[in-house]
Amino acid sequence: MLLVRWRHSIPRQSAFTLPEVLVVIGLIGLLLAMLVPAVQMARESARRTLCLEQVRQVVLAVFNGEAQSGKFPPGLTSFGARPFGSRTWLQSVLPHVEQQVVADQASHDYANNPSPFLSHIGIWTVVPSYQCTSDSRSGVAQWTHGERLVATTSYLGVNGTDWEAEDGIFYRDSATRFADIIDGTSNTLMIGERPPSPDFWYGWWYAGFGQQGTGSCDMLLGVRERKAPPLDGIKNYLEDCPDGPYHFETGKPGRQCDTLHYWSYHPGGAIFGFADGSVRFLSYGADEVMPQLATIAGGEVATVPE
Repeated sequence: MLLVRWRHSIPRQSAFTLPEVLVVIGLIGLLLAMLVPAVQMARESARRTLCLEQVRQVVLAVFNGEAQSGKFPPGLTSFGARPFGSRTWLQSVLPHVEQQVVADQASHDYANNPSPFLSHIGIWTVVPSYQCTSDSRSGVAQWTHGERLVATTSYLGVNGTDWEAEDGIFYRDSATRFADIIDGTSNTLMIGERPPSPDFWYGWWYAGFGQQGTGSCDMLLGVRERKAPPLDGIKNYLEDCPDGPYHFETGKPGRQCDTLHYWSYHPGGAIFGFADGSVRFLSYGADEVMPQLATIAGGEVATVPE
């Protein structure tokens, strides 16, 4: 009798009601909605930090090259120049970014064929430290017009104001020295971020041509870049873009005309390297002072916004 009474005293477990289940599901959904953006932000923060370090590495590579030769490498050598025609500043600093093997291969290929666009291995060789991982297209060579396979860069040399001005550190056949940067190295841009163009016609690291053969939009870019007329009627795939000048502002994946200005896949701005070796993330609010920062001898006083 006592045993029976004890068994009947056990409380019955009730199941969850439908409203309770819906509340639990709603809470789980809310937590997931909060978690996913947080994970994405953490990943982007890590990618941005990596890009900062890569730009720092490239800036130091340029400094090491300058220490050896007494001047910064040309932004781009003229087409047909000997012994290294259409050679970019990024190719010049290969030994200083731990890419001596690629540099040796380039010297070998130039000795066999002066045109870097035909049979050089470097034209499709990916250099990871030249590509920002925030761009999902980075890490592999890409096909572009004319069935060309090319390797690209996320980091361009600042050529000053635009493709004609030649008032920055890098431009076609430039030979800038530290002594030429009279505006002050801490107030002068050297390198900036801009993803390769959607069609991959612009943004080559090994060799290039750019607008009017100046390297503009390819491995060099001005902070108030303008669209140049096609050279001798050669199609440049920017024909439908406004003339400019262009500004430092948000770009969009797939928009060809964003090739004409600095921007990045990082939210709110892009990474720039300065001539004093510092590397900073600049917000798009810095656009107003970009012309002063891009020139080496403009005599302007510029304050970089925080």
